[in-house]
Amino acid sequence: MRDLNDFLNLYTKGESAAQPDLMTMPLTDELYDIRRSETLQNPTFFKAYLENVILLGDTSYFLQLSFLGVKDGVPMLQASFNLIAKQNIDHFIFSSPLKKNTQNWKRENIENITYIFTDSIDKTNASAFARLDSFYNTKINVPGQQTIFIKADNFPDALHLIGVNYKSDYAGYAYNSLSDYSKNKRVVISGRMGKFPNYDPHDTWHEKLRTVMSDSVINRPVDEGCAYLFGGSWGFSWFEVLDSFKLYANQHPGEDWLTLYKNGDKFNMGIYQNGIANILNALLVQKIQQEKGFPEVMTLLSCGRREKGDENYFKALEKITGITEKNFNKEIDKLLK
Repeated sequence: MRDLNDFLNLYTKGESAAQPDLMTMPLTDELYDIRRSETLQNPTFFKAYLENVILLGDTSYFLQLSFLGVKDGVPMLQASFNLIAKQNIDHFIFSSPLKKNTQNWKRENIENITYIFTDSIDKTNASAFARLDSFYNTKINVPGQQTIFIKADNFPDALHLIGVNYKSDYAGYAYNSLSDYSKNKRVVISGRMGKFPNYDPHDTWHEKLRTVMSDSVINRPVDEGCAYLFGGSWGFSWFEVLDSFKLYANQHPGEDWLTLYKNGDKFNMGIYQNGIANILNALLVQKIQQEKGFPEVMTLLSCGRREKGDENYFKALEKITGITEKNFNKEIDKLLK
């Protein structure tokens, strides 16, 4: 109990002083700030309750615990987890059941990817993902980065594999993926539809970038611009998105791109909405990459989180390209021709 409390106190605060192994990190990510109730604005409303302890061997145990709170006599469930506890001399080490849950599954290696699955793998998809992964590795300058790609039937199954039985944040989520990174190796647990490996090139860019750059410094519209340029969006390729956006631009001659950028305006592509700032950044990333190389794109990507007025973004953009708020509209019109 002492060691379990220490473990929970560490990871519910998001501290990384004792970083777990890669296969446990997706679970410890889900513990962060788990005690907080946003509705009640109470940072410690939910308490941990140990519900079950099962001896698995001489020194290992299977644990089940939940985070519950009570308001006006009514219990409220925030999340429920499974953990593996392993005794090490005078203390216990806690881990996710992910490795145990997949230990007897099939494995196949293609380039830098290790695929882990229960039934079958689509070789065409697997090779395509390996090529995309290598392409992104080159962009972010980590050519040796390895990826473990694990199949889940859906998102609830992906959560179960890492040790999350339920989490209120994910109520209603049918398809999604989980990922983490440590020591030049990434793990992805995909709970998406389609033949395995099933992935989204757009979302894969976001995941890869965060293996080398902290989310706290990433400018999201630039990040989205890269994801559009390299991975398309909503199942459409970048060229299809660009053709649709050029049609929008032709239908709105003399558009004030600067105002639309700062206001967060969108344009529709069928049933899907696309942020105009994202599309404009895809054009700018393409220009910077062609003229200055991708390291300068990384500089723009790391200019800081988006802020009101986008001062940090335009300061970095001017330094890299010479484009300012005053000539922004003119330069965007050039890129759209």
